Amino acid sequence: MRVARIVCVLFSSAAFAMQANPPMKMGLWEMTSTSTMKATGKMADAMSRSGQAMGTPTTQSMKMCLTQENWQKAVSGQMHPGCTESNVVKTAQKYSLTLTCSRGSSTMTTESVTFLDSPVQMHGTIHLVSNSQNGQMVTDGTSTAKFLSSDCGDIKPIGSAIH
Repeated sequence: MRVARIVCVLFSSAAFAMQANPPMKMGLWEMTSTSTMKATGKMADAMSRSGQAMGTPTTQSMKMCLTQENWQKAVSGQMHPGCTESNVVKTAQKYSLTLTCSRGSSTMTTESVTFLDSPVQMHGTIHLVSNSQNGQMVTDGTSTAKFLSSDCGDIKPIGSAIH
């Protein structure tokens, strides 16, 4: 689930950073992601014990709330505090970057490409490498997202529960 949240934040903030004004509708979106994880060392052992399938694609859907406040945070670079962005490419329909984050002896590097297909649809890819004293985890994935409603209901805005 943690990887899904990371993908969700990267996916939405990538689309946010394309333009000064939101190029997509604000509100409730549904994202469907398919990812494959591989791990080494103690990380692989822990994943096996928890029943996570290594090397087997898994698909999950989640709803996310995009707001004007999220937009402003993303445009000002506040969505990924403590991380470094590089290889940034922004166009009206595409946003790609490498995001490197460190916490203690652990590092995570994410290469992400997001395409804004229309104001109500996006798709993208992600390659995430996480290294720690317990081993390495590599996740490759694809995502699609579609706008559902201008009302988010009970869904909290992106970034409100991720630190």
